[in-house]
Amino acid sequence: GDLTDQDAAAIADAIGSSADAPVVLSVGADDSGFFAELATEGEAPIGGASDLIDRLPDDAWAAFALADAGASAGPALLGALAANDVLGGVFGRLQAEGVQLGEIGGSIGDVAGWFGGTNVLGARGALIFEATDESAAQELLDGLQTAFSFDPRVRVSPGDAEGEAFSVGPADVPIDFPFVLRDGLLVAGLGEQSVEQVY
Repeated sequence: GDLTDQDAAAIADAIGSSADAPVVLSVGADDSGFFAELATEGEAPIGGASDLIDRLPDDAWAAFALADAGASAGPALLGALAANDVLGGVFGRLQAEGVQLGEIGGSIGDVAGWFGGTNVLGARGALIFEATDESAAQELLDGLQTAFSFDPRVRVSPGDAEGEAFSVGPADVPIDFPFVLRDGLLVAGLGEQSVEQVY
């Protein structure tokens, strides 16, 4: 009962024919770790494994890499991020400035991500997007930088590394999230070290 008709339609668009078929998600754990399995009678909305998996660190304790996931998983990912108070405002400003998030999602190919570290201070991780249209990716970065700069709860710094557009972080916490576009990949990471591990 929490979904509006508009929310339901967006989800149906994102997952395609799977919306009309039974879907079973199983999660569990054993001595070696945890797992999740998804089964559906509909056509799989996301391709198989991506070569981006080779870029993820061996010591990551959570990782994923999906082929051709931008157009299908993009709307769902953006919807989840938009639920955040800060990011929701940022996405709203992007749309007000005419940035079409749906079109940009269509210019993303494979998607990957990872998270690692042994404690809060040593946490590392990154989201990786294959930019099939670098001009659209650059438009997104320019819009994000402008939108973030309007929020007093975050600080925005210009990039100082190769391909780094900018970095953003909480105004009162010394944590940075660099956004980098290089070699056909758009990467947002938890600190510069996480981004460089990807490249």
